[in-house]
Amino acid sequence: FSDGTYLEALTLATRRSGGFRGSDLQEVQRLVGTMGMAVVTRFRERAKLNAWSDPLTGLINRRRLEQRLAEAFEAKLAISLLLFNLDDFGSYNTQFGHFCADDCLLALSRVLLAASAGNTHLPARFGGDIFALVLAGAQAGEAEAIGRQVMAQVLALRLAHPGSSGSPFLTVRVGLAVVTPQDGRATDLVSRAQGALAAAKEAGGNCLIRL
Repeated sequence: FSDGTYLEALTLATRRSGGFRGSDLQEVQRLVGTMGMAVVTRFRERAKLNAWSDPLTGLINRRRLEQRLAEAFEAKLAISLLLFNLDDFGSYNTQFGHFCADDCLLALSRVLLAASAGNTHLPARFGGDIFALVLAGAQAGEAEAIGRQVMAQVLALRLAHPGSSGSPFLTVRVGLAVVTPQDGRATDLVSRAQGALAAAKEAGGNCLIRL
């Protein structure tokens, strides 16, 4: 239910002419209690996972991302944060509808997963059509190279976007910020990356800006 409670139903039947014996019912009660605890535990684990992940892409959400950023800062690691935003995505959504738009978001999430495969980079859905990639301990040059790699791979998908003000295909703009624990806080990193992403939009999209 919406208040977090659960309802279980169990139907019992027996071929015994005299019905259930008392010992039968005691055993059923014991089993129901064990099963009930297992069901509640499973639902609680699923609820916790859902609270941290995006239902469409399966990536972690912004809430979990900010927790991981805070953990990286506590570990005294330099952090690079890349934010990705599909160019003119509002017009794409209007022209092709939500299903096609969701396919594009899934495509971008797969590109980010591929870019983070085999290392500790952390992709996330930041919100709406904005995605993030966290690189803990990475240098700015490495982060910029990965950002440009993602841009090239999205363009290589050749997803037609007639309503785009730039390329005839779907493109992505990137905002990059790099910070060390000595420079500031995790919230400073996020705000700087958002500023870089806004600057990339002002520059016409399909580009990477670092602040």
